[in-house]
Amino acid sequence: MKNQNKCNTQILKNIIAVNLDVRIWSARKKLHENDFEHSQLPPESLASLGHKRVCGATCC
Repeated sequence: MKNQNKCNTQILKNIIAVNLDVRIWSARKKLHENDFEHSQLPPESLASLGHKRVCGATCC
């Protein structure tokens, strides 16, 4: 019995428990062509529309 307790203790010394709770809110939205109503866009082969921030940098 004493040998079994020693073995269990050695196993527990080698265990690491990790609990991650990660929440990221980027406050970004995909751009669409109608976001540039008054501008001429380059061809899709040259540039993509990308993303825009939906709030200022201080709120993120």
